[in-house]
Amino acid sequence: MEHLGEESVEAIALYGTGVLVRVPPPIRHAIHKLLIAQERRGLTFAKKQKDLIQARDLLDIFMETDSGGLEDALEEARDRGPSWKKNINASLKEIDRTLRRTTLPISLPTAPKGKPKPPKKVANKAAKKAPATKGRQSSAKTKAS
Repeated sequence: MEHLGEESVEAIALYGTGVLVRVPPPIRHAIHKLLIAQERRGLTFAKKQKDLIQARDLLDIFMETDSGGLEDALEEARDRGPSWKKNINASLKEIDRTLRRTTLPISLPTAPKGKPKPPKKVANKAAKKAPATKGRQSSAKTKAS
């Protein structure tokens, strides 16, 4: 838990007009989730899965926004001892992420091969009919007067 408290950052908790709180940096939170997931046994399987999903999502974001910082944070956490290294690596393997001086397999949308097709034009028939209907109604009202 001390790992989470180191280098905490200020944030606003959404309560009333807002409350200033100190929270762990998101990268440390992700590493904590990797560690704690391996400690969960038996009836806490659902919590383990939730921890792994949260860690995976955070890791994917950091790989896109700060991959160097992520690599440094993981290296620093692995250096804290053999059980930390074992738990981190086991969790990364479970979520299909290796991060051993490699990159995450992030699936990005691929562009279709060939020439891109122009967007189809959609005619709005209701909009075209509306002005004609208004004119007819107003002329019908004048005839009735």
